[in-house]
Amino acid sequence: MANTISNATYQQLEDILAVNIDRERIVTQEAKRLAYGTDASFYRLVPKIVLRLKSLDEVIFAIQSCREMAVPFTFRAAGTSLSGQAVSDSVLMTLTDDWRGHQIVDNGEKIILQPGVIGADANKYLAPYQRKIGPDPASINTCKIGGIAANNASGMCCGTAQNSYRTVDSIKIVFSDGTLLDTASVPGGQDDLRLLQRGSEFTIMAGSTSLMNSRMSGSEEALASLSWAAISSHSKPHMLIGGLGMGFTLRAALAILPADARITVAELVPAVVAWARGPMAEVFGTSLDDPRVTIREGDVGALLAGDNLYDAILLDVDNGPEGLTRDSNDRLYTVKGLRRTLGALRAGGVLAVWSSHTSAPFTKRLVTAGFAVTEEKVRARGAKGGERHHIWLARKPALRG
Repeated sequence: MANTISNATYQQLEDILAVNIDRERIVTQEAKRLAYGTDASFYRLVPKIVLRLKSLDEVIFAIQSCREMAVPFTFRAAGTSLSGQAVSDSVLMTLTDDWRGHQIVDNGEKIILQPGVIGADANKYLAPYQRKIGPDPASINTCKIGGIAANNASGMCCGTAQNSYRTVDSIKIVFSDGTLLDTASVPGGQDDLRLLQRGSEFTIMAGSTSLMNSRMSGSEEALASLSWAAISSHSKPHMLIGGLGMGFTLRAALAILPADARITVAELVPAVVAWARGPMAEVFGTSLDDPRVTIREGDVGALLAGDNLYDAILLDVDNGPEGLTRDSNDRLYTVKGLRRTLGALRAGGVLAVWSSHTSAPFTKRLVTAGFAVTEEKVRARGAKGGERHHIWLARKPALRG
């Protein structure tokens, strides 16, 4: 089908794109467009505009701009496919060399790759660990990870047993409307976490369950304010927050705790910390760089080994006492686990537990473990209402005398 979109529309799109993308990376010169008019196939289509994008924000912006103008677009990684899928007579989106980052994980068991990494280079990075990526396409010395993943690349050796789909652990995707989807494995968990972004709104999900949304922070903020009210007489308080999430509890704590306070945040999933510093950086502001804050990647349970360590322990590591994303979280909420937490608190300290629902058995376990317990009902949107959530405030007895 011939391209019937007018040159005036493409000129208008070019002007819109130039708001956030450098003009030098918006290619419109005829000779350069002609050079992009073919890939490894025998097809030729000359694009009207070629974009060389250097960041995720630019990718999302370009997709949304084309969508708003009803202009078709096509992505190209290395262009080694034989099917002609990397040519376009409209807008062709490519990536600059800024997309070649990699990170070795778990001693070579996994590797995190940006889409611009050449397949053979990924294998070079893994060679010291006697590992390689699963797919082995014939063009591996030229093709890039973005294309390998998008095409579900296989190869003469890997077949379908180790193709892209079977060896991808988690992936970041931008949909055709500009919505961002990022996924992350939960150590010891059942469902992967998913970060969804639509405009300035973020949602973190486990399976089909929404764990948190950037527009609903009231109850998580209450977790911090109620805890501080319980220990406000303590000097140089040390607060442990289990679960970084979207940082609502952390930011609320920073707003009310004194300058000599310490806040340790334990986050099990490294990707959540990466999301905080990456796509959700505007949500978090400067909170992660506050000198009172220490971020510890790992299980919050490992930070409870010891006596008289904290003035307040705030747990928002799941949807409540019945672990949702990780079965081992249940250990935090047994009588044995709660007694361990009691020991980690200083005299007069408080354990605050956030939950999406109430639980009479959990209240009983808290009392059995030695806590004095009160319960608060809070709203997801604070004063604006929203769903009702639950917070347990479990106090360790103060020293007498």
